[in-house]
Amino acid sequence: MMSVQLFPTSPVLVLCSLLIILYPYTVSATKSSCDDDGNGDVTCTSNEALSKFQARSTADFLTLSDMPNLLSLKDPLHGFQQVRRLNIIKCNIQPLPQDFFNPVPNVLVLFWQQNPGLQLQANAFSALPKLVHLHLNYNPGLVVTPNTFSGLSALTDLVFDHSISLKMHMESLSHLPSLEKLYIINCSLHFVPSFKNFTKLTELALQYNHGLVLASDTFDGLSKLTH
Repeated sequence: MMSVQLFPTSPVLVLCSLLIILYPYTVSATKSSCDDDGNGDVTCTSNEALSKFQARSTADFLTLSDMPNLLSLKDPLHGFQQVRRLNIIKCNIQPLPQDFFNPVPNVLVLFWQQNPGLQLQANAFSALPKLVHLHLNYNPGLVVTPNTFSGLSALTDLVFDHSISLKMHMESLSHLPSLEKLYIINCSLHFVPSFKNFTKLTELALQYNHGLVLASDTFDGLSKLTH
């Protein structure tokens, strides 16, 4: 009796058959998307996916990552009014639109990282009056102007770590009456004036700024400083 083989017996043919079957699932798994963990944590990695997700979002924690053309969207943060923690990583935002943060007034924590040459103009964060923690790490060439932090009266933590060649007007810190923790580590900082008006500071980190010059009264009045 003649036998009929329904499946290939050659190992090579078996492997090829499996690759053909699995290919669509592999593409689907690696395709840029918006992933929702079901607990309010959303991560988006493409403009197309973000624009489709905006209208139905209930995100509490939003991450925008590896989206160099983010600003090509008319209003990237529209629909995320409930977000309280925002991560922006490798999104090449330049320049920052004045109304960029208007849709997310409830953000308490902002991580903005790996955006080389970022220039923060006056009132850059004025739409975020509840902001408590601001992390501007790993932004080489970061520029901070005198009124960048205007309106951030609730901010307690400000971090610039590893933003090489940081260009910051120190008077910008005068808009932060609640500041408790300030980290400017490895930022090529050259001069630090007096912090005597920042009586709430408990932590101040200035390590690895080679050649840094301190004012004679840099630490005067910092009675609460512990680190």
